[in-house]
Amino acid sequence: MDDFEQAIAHVPQPAYVIALGGLQQARGHLGKARRQYALYRAQERLLQQAGVRDDAEAVLFEADHSDADRAVGLGRQAVRSRPFLASHDAYAWALHRAGRDREALSHAEQALRLGTRSALYLYHRGMIHHALGDRVAARTDLRAALRTDPHFHPLHTPAARRTLTRIGAEA
Repeated sequence: MDDFEQAIAHVPQPAYVIALGGLQQARGHLGKARRQYALYRAQERLLQQAGVRDDAEAVLFEADHSDADRAVGLGRQAVRSRPFLASHDAYAWALHRAGRDREALSHAEQALRLGTRSALYLYHRGMIHHALGDRVAARTDLRAALRTDPHFHPLHTPAARRTLTRIGAEA
């Protein structure tokens, strides 16, 4: 956590601010996490006023910490304007968080279509598979996410482990 605090003190990149907030949230420091998330929102407002479009990072932030429907709108816009793998992944996650898993799966597939080795993308697709009731695909993706990076996200890594435990108990 100290590394992120030092990085933000020198270069307050939005990605660092979100990462520090996630670490603080995972450690139970909710007040500190809320302050980081408020700082991120302020940064986003300034970027929007400067004409900078929302990107995958903003979509994921909204999906994880705020408004899934807003995240879906931002994700749709991101995929249209910049159809990058990250945009498809973020849009898939936003759709999932909004309860639109069938639609989300096609974007999750799109994000991984080139063989991308991203623990986060695999986690997202795994959780979408889980929501759709496909335990085999969910297990495969969640295990692959944890093999790719066993510490890929302070909040999602524990969720992946819990879901794998649940899937194992259900099988």
